[in-house]
Amino acid sequence: MFLAGGFSNWQHNKKPMNRQGDYWTVQVPLSYEKYQYKFIVDGNWIMDPTNETCEFGDGDHLNSVIFVK
Repeated sequence: MFLAGGFSNWQHNKKPMNRQGDYWTVQVPLSYEKYQYKFIVDGNWIMDPTNETCEFGDGDHLNSVIFVK
């Protein structure tokens, strides 16, 4: 499982996630702003199922959104 988004130029293999019990984790240093992101699971790009906040990105792709404050 990987995390991709504007913070990684959407590179699909840049941020591998680690399983810790029932959760997947990854540390990403972020500045205070809004970020679009998706998870890559078995080669499939999916939105965050625990985050209802989303918006369209480039190419009319719907992405999950997080606001870092």
